[in-house]
Amino acid sequence: MGGLSESLRLASGAARAIEEAARPGWQARLTLGFERRGERTLLARCEHFGPLRVQKALYPEGPAVCQAIVLHPPGGIAGGDSLEIRLTAAAGAHAQLTTPGPEKGAKVDFPTSRCWRDGKGGTTDYGF
Repeated sequence: MGGLSESLRLASGAARAIEEAARPGWQARLTLGFERRGERTLLARCEHFGPLRVQKALYPEGPAVCQAIVLHPPGGIAGGDSLEIRLTAAAGAHAQLTTPGPEKGAKVDFPTSRCWRDGKGGTTDYGF
């Protein structure tokens, strides 16, 4: 029984990947999870589909705040692009998301991009 349900789950995932690849424009998804461990916030989960990536996790404000630099290597966002960021910040975690050029955010067509936050008591800041 477990084999059949696993096969169906894999087939469903493959069908979704084929559907996403067939859409016009860039399709990208980034799933991030931040956790507090001692005095430090860590980027504990980082999964991606497409060109949306985390370049690096930095600590310019000290170990309590993790700053993740998000990259979309193709550059700006155009019609047909779909960018999705899913973010979880566990209790006590403090995450900041930014891009190398956050001032370019004013040019983003936000209906084509989405960001979900499931904050389980953590703090998140956005700078794009």
